[in-house]
Amino acid sequence: MQGDTDMGSNTAGCICFGSMVKLMVLTLFLYYSVFGQSPIASLVMPAKIRDFKESNTPGGHPDFQNYGWTTPSSPNAVYPSIDVTGSKSTFPLDNRNPKLRGPGKHFSGATNFDDWYNDRDSTINRPFLIGLTFNVYENCLFVYSNTAFFPIDDGGDFYSTTVPPQATFGHLQSKYLQHNFSFTMEFHTTFTYVKGADQVFTFNGDDDVWVYINDSLVIDLGGLHPPRRESVNLDQLKPGFLRDGNKYTLDFFSAERHTGSSQIQITTSILFDNGPGVGILTKTSAAKGKLVRCYGEWVEMPPLTNIGKLASAMTETEASGILLQNHAGANRKNSAETWNPHMKWSGSQLHLDWSDAQSSIQAKLETGKTNPSSFNTQNFSQLALVNTQGQKKRSVRLKGQSANLDFSDFESGVYRLMALNPQGAIIGSQRITWLVSQ
Repeated sequence: MQGDTDMGSNTAGCICFGSMVKLMVLTLFLYYSVFGQSPIASLVMPAKIRDFKESNTPGGHPDFQNYGWTTPSSPNAVYPSIDVTGSKSTFPLDNRNPKLRGPGKHFSGATNFDDWYNDRDSTINRPFLIGLTFNVYENCLFVYSNTAFFPIDDGGDFYSTTVPPQATFGHLQSKYLQHNFSFTMEFHTTFTYVKGADQVFTFNGDDDVWVYINDSLVIDLGGLHPPRRESVNLDQLKPGFLRDGNKYTLDFFSAERHTGSSQIQITTSILFDNGPGVGILTKTSAAKGKLVRCYGEWVEMPPLTNIGKLASAMTETEASGILLQNHAGANRKNSAETWNPHMKWSGSQLHLDWSDAQSSIQAKLETGKTNPSSFNTQNFSQLALVNTQGQKKRSVRLKGQSANLDFSDFESGVYRLMALNPQGAIIGSQRITWLVSQ
């Protein structure tokens, strides 16, 4: 257990009262060590928001604005192991969700709870992408703090990832129209466990919050409640649950279900490897630029993630075509061709269909003039994906005028999609950035 929450059968549970005392002291140290400091960098964590209607609105969800605040919260409402059978989307690791045990004093039932972190029909919930900007401090602390956390208020910095783009349900709360309540949030990341480094994750706020590490529940603040604080120190989890130097997942879930206030503070000394779309942190041997010293090593902060561009990359259907760089013939080596198949992501599957695509090419030659030409899909017979080292990772022979490319076992990175003719020569290529680290 952590704090005063009963972890039940959770395999990640804390092991002794002395560890709890140490955790409290360490948490206070982390809190006060930030006071008076100025952040030296920022790190943007992409997060997914789902907007809901409150229960007293026509078509509203029964779990939102339907229960009063209570103290304490409702522990043990969800299973101690994460569920991986949720619906997939272009948001990486979106199928990883908490699973409700059954109806409770703050929950109408498992079926309705499944709506919280799965994309549904637009009459039930609507998904958006936001960025949580963590302040980075030189003693390896990462802090996100917001005492008025309303990320999908009108005019806010959030982006729809559906086609066509969807608007929020709006400010429906009769007494609190200045804000858009009734939403859930999730983010996913990975990290390396360093034994003895006092890696701590602390949350303070309201309402429901669940944090899973290595697929097991480590922070359980389910239910509606005033702001509450809970921490987990990775060194104090069950022996053998984490192994020094190994990489693990961290999954964060929250919900804002009652009007009045919305507060969130995350303070952690866990060095996240990356989030979906967050640049990989680069370790260096000397202090230069915007670096932070973690576990005895200097780490360079990546460039800030552009959430708008990331949302566009995650959009279910791409409106624009694939830009093919022409390699067929010296007289056209500097030309560019536009091929316009329909593109649709479905989980880790990229589907291409050019059965009704335009067959025109706008070839920009060295002279700068634009000449129309023809593009015959019979000129290429397969698609291939290669990594930045030129190694072929996937090859698909074309049948008809469509193809599916499976990225499920690919690591995050930049790949080149190449169109090949029957002789295996490259006639076009396009860079694709795959954002999921499975």
